[in-house]
Amino acid sequence: MARKIITIASIFIGMLVLAVSNWRIRSLVFSAALQLPHAENDTWVERALKMTTPDGVTLVGDLFRPKKPGNHPVIVIRTAYGRKSAFNGIFSNFFAHRGYNVFVQDVRGTGDSDGEFVPLSNEKKDGKATIDWIEQQPWFNGQVVTFGLSYLGFTSNAIAVHNLPSVKAVFSAITPRTFRDILYGTDGFDFNTTLQWTVTVDALKKANYEDPGIKETLQGMLGTTTKEQIPFDALPVASADTVATGAPVDFYQTFVNSADPAAPFWSESRLTEEEIAGIEVPMFLSSSWHDTALPEVLRDYQSLKSAGKIPRLTICSGPHGNVRAIPHYLRDAKTWFDHYLKGKPLTLNTKRAPLSLGSKPVQFNILNTKEWVEADSWPIPTAPKRLYLVGNNTLAEKSPDRADGFTSYVFDPMYPTPAVGGNLLETKQPIVDNTVLEARADTLVFTAPAFEETTYIIGEIKTFICFETNVETSDLFVRVNRVSHSGKSENVTDAIQRIFFDSGNGGYRKIELALIPTAVRFERGDQLRVVIASGAHPRIARNFGSGSTQDQAFMTEGQAATIKIHHSAEFPSYIELPSANQFIQVVRG
Repeated sequence: MARKIITIASIFIGMLVLAVSNWRIRSLVFSAALQLPHAENDTWVERALKMTTPDGVTLVGDLFRPKKPGNHPVIVIRTAYGRKSAFNGIFSNFFAHRGYNVFVQDVRGTGDSDGEFVPLSNEKKDGKATIDWIEQQPWFNGQVVTFGLSYLGFTSNAIAVHNLPSVKAVFSAITPRTFRDILYGTDGFDFNTTLQWTVTVDALKKANYEDPGIKETLQGMLGTTTKEQIPFDALPVASADTVATGAPVDFYQTFVNSADPAAPFWSESRLTEEEIAGIEVPMFLSSSWHDTALPEVLRDYQSLKSAGKIPRLTICSGPHGNVRAIPHYLRDAKTWFDHYLKGKPLTLNTKRAPLSLGSKPVQFNILNTKEWVEADSWPIPTAPKRLYLVGNNTLAEKSPDRADGFTSYVFDPMYPTPAVGGNLLETKQPIVDNTVLEARADTLVFTAPAFEETTYIIGEIKTFICFETNVETSDLFVRVNRVSHSGKSENVTDAIQRIFFDSGNGGYRKIELALIPTAVRFERGDQLRVVIASGAHPRIARNFGSGSTQDQAFMTEGQAATIKIHHSAEFPSYIELPSANQFIQVVRG
């Protein structure tokens, strides 16, 4: 706990000092606190530079420039959250103090830029127009790179797909290729991400995209200030934006009414697998084990790898909005850009881990430890180990021999099983004690015997669950927890899937569900626990038991479902663990 407090204090002090003092003092404090390279020069800023897109929309940006002679490479950051925000200032000042021109631009319909903000839809064409404009500026030296996290990472990738000659490298972190797979990839609706993001963007708009400052921003991210309660219990889901913001929000309504993957909005607001695979410039991808975008980041990595590219991939511990990951992003991005624009060695030696970015293209953290692993690619080789669900709430290596084994529970959509920890959009503690969740009557728990030796589980945990319900549609939620010697049960990874049956009377199906990839260490004496439920509200909007996911967005009442999880000789349920002990060499940071 003391170490955690010191880390938070270091980040807070380092970033706060950015707003005051001489640049040399700022650099010393900031760099020491976050283990970053020192600044090389002072900076100055040109505000409110305007450009006009081919369709006549004015976009506005700021240019952060080094106060030292020479023509400097350009880093482009395009943001939907207001270029004047404290965190955009942190990124821009960091790179400008280290010899880069940094152009930060409000995307269409945000900040001071004109036009209508339609999420993701204009970023490809506006990104290209921005590079075309930069190439005509006197401060352009012929070399551009793009940088971004989350939505900013999407705008970074949206430039990269054009393969423009002046764009030399890309760094994008915690970035989805499309919102569709995040919002509807489970066949349910990611209510948490949609409403949380809507409230955030709406609040920025009402504040004219002005950020209150570094101190207040950090306090909010670190949980020392409170936000308004977001109405995740509002019904119907389709009207929750009005409850949360006071009026309907156009893009929220678009999301809610676009459950169909063929909906026109998705074709206009995504980067396709072919576009990602076709990117020719060096790509650096980064994510976290409890990032909502992790599956999308890994898919992009696979698309590039399958196309013969060698993308870089780093995965650390933490959630999507992880303030502690910012130093990693800054260090890695500077190393990446310095190599491709300034010819410096592709090395990274910090207290994070004694790793060299030039040695192997994949690095990942063992969940919530100081251990890191280098690999040639992802996923790494593993050996499958099967554990069966059996009676008495246990997991066993031997398949069940009973002919009639099953365990049942009732899911009531009017009192839905809550999301406890996990891959939520804005959470500060994705790993939490699951004791209360496991004690609920609408969850099932199966626990394996204690591990006899330290065991590394790395990759996708696959589950095969024989599932029966008495209603038209039900959700299957499966979670793997680590139970420590003390009995504390903490979540490692999970997944949820919506299941539809042809008959309104429900039915039976064997469901194969791959959990979100992870890398976790079980100590000798730890136990692995599987939790099964039919809800994780509001991560996925409650399932009312009938109707399509689109229909359910407008419902206010539903029917309780009786769920049976079969674990008999004829209908076995089991999980497959990717055991990695013999395939990895762990580096301690």
